Amino acid sequence: MPRLSNAGVSAVTVFLKWGRVELKPGHFDYSYYLPTFDRIVAKGFDLIIRLDAGGGIVLDENGKELPKSLAIPTWVRADMSNLAYDAFGKPTAELSYFSDNAIDNVDRFYANATRTLIGRYGEKIRGLAIVLTAEQEVRYGQNKYTWRDFNPIAVERFRDKYNQDMPFINFAQRIAKPKEIPGYHNFNKFRAEQLREVVCRLHATIKANKGRSFGYFGGFFGPHDGVMLLSSVGEVPDCLDVAVMDYNFMDGWELNPDPWRMAVMTNYAMGLGYSEVLAGYYVERYRRKGAGFLDTVDPAAFGEIAKSMRVTRMGGVEIAGFGSGFVEFEGLSAPELQHEIQQIEAKKKGKEGIKVGVLASHETFNFFIADRFKGRNIHSQALLRTYEMLYNSQKFVPQVISSRTIERNPETLEDIDIIYIPHQPILNDREVQYINSFPGLVVQDMRAGTYTADGSKVDEFQRDTFCIDSLSYANGNFTGWTSDGERIRIDRDERFEATHAVLTAKPGCEVLMPSVNSPRSGLFVRNGKRLAIGAIPPLLGHKALTDFTLKLIWDLAKE
Repeated sequence: MPRLSNAGVSAVTVFLKWGRVELKPGHFDYSYYLPTFDRIVAKGFDLIIRLDAGGGIVLDENGKELPKSLAIPTWVRADMSNLAYDAFGKPTAELSYFSDNAIDNVDRFYANATRTLIGRYGEKIRGLAIVLTAEQEVRYGQNKYTWRDFNPIAVERFRDKYNQDMPFINFAQRIAKPKEIPGYHNFNKFRAEQLREVVCRLHATIKANKGRSFGYFGGFFGPHDGVMLLSSVGEVPDCLDVAVMDYNFMDGWELNPDPWRMAVMTNYAMGLGYSEVLAGYYVERYRRKGAGFLDTVDPAAFGEIAKSMRVTRMGGVEIAGFGSGFVEFEGLSAPELQHEIQQIEAKKKGKEGIKVGVLASHETFNFFIADRFKGRNIHSQALLRTYEMLYNSQKFVPQVISSRTIERNPETLEDIDIIYIPHQPILNDREVQYINSFPGLVVQDMRAGTYTADGSKVDEFQRDTFCIDSLSYANGNFTGWTSDGERIRIDRDERFEATHAVLTAKPGCEVLMPSVNSPRSGLFVRNGKRLAIGAIPPLLGHKALTDFTLKLIWDLAKE
């Protein structure tokens, strides 16, 4: 532990399992945990304690799996109405947020635990984390890729509220062939509202007992399945004192240490209005294989963390995933990593320039959760690479926004000069209204049509707002001319289903970079302060096209 302190570690995150302290209703005993907590505090560290009421696998101090019932007391799980159900009507190991009885019991546990721990350790408790799922994050759980909660209480409430049955969710959507799901948007809204109600209630309980609440959010904006329901991070900025953005270098399919993913997540959370945002890097995906549970972490993990921290604004950093017990890794003391940690305060200020609101639609990422072609999620990559393009420019400052930003923290939008919509096929009514009323420049890049939040196709937004009369997706090459007479050629890229779309403008609108084959059509269509692009420049890796796009946006914004 001394080496942890020397590496700049100031707090240790530990678990407190509900089922270990309330073996009988109303009878609490913390003796299992207090000696360990005492030892950590005595060494000078603060505590972040996860109050675990989830249903995940429980490990002892040696990494041995213990009965799942230790996370949720046996007496709570004995009442089937307390449990979440999967889409097939089968009870799971986790609690239903729709069961008043279950949440009442969780609330009582949180009140007692907060009161006991604050009473014993005072300000040494950095915070108490709300944990309601096996994934230990603020979201709905998952069970073998089937969504929940289909608890009979939830099913009945949904039917009463929306006069329809809960939609069955158990498949991945593809933008090439989306399947309409009537009621899908209502389903997501219904779940998000209930999740918010529970988190806000537990936050209030923690605050009433003089604690600070923490919330953990997994790698959103392009996960591989419904387990990462994006709505949660946008729903509760006023109901958490500290939000931790988690990324474990995994995009759902493979190791993906993209340094910009954490930058985008923290940027978005700050814009939502969270009081404090931490970057949580989890290194379990970087373990060296073969040495058992307490394996050695590949030093490459700390290099990737340092790369990410260089472009990430945050209030602090959390590095975890080492395994059970207190394992001290030399990587924490790496000079490169320590330099980045020391620069956190400087990063908070950010750079100056024209502020661009990069719109990331919750509905796009909820509906096209696992849209994957040629090994990548195009929606996620478009967002990340657009943010990277704007961040690296000397003229622009990106701020990731969504309808939740508009609703929860509208003041952060007051100084936005440009809106950029990076391949977001679903925009909800609030976003469309905001875009249509926005007085500044709005830019959208290529997207295969426009859809409602239930997956049905509509075209009015493309025609009315961006003045596109028609478009054709091309599988071949494109050659066009800039206003300066520069010839730009875009070659077919096998990474895309369609590398670009040739846009034809409605009468009265302007075609920019017209095609050499069809001067009435081109790669850009302008309608005053509205600009449509028939490609995704930051994804193509085409320097001339990217430079032209950035210059065009700058010139139009300055008009």
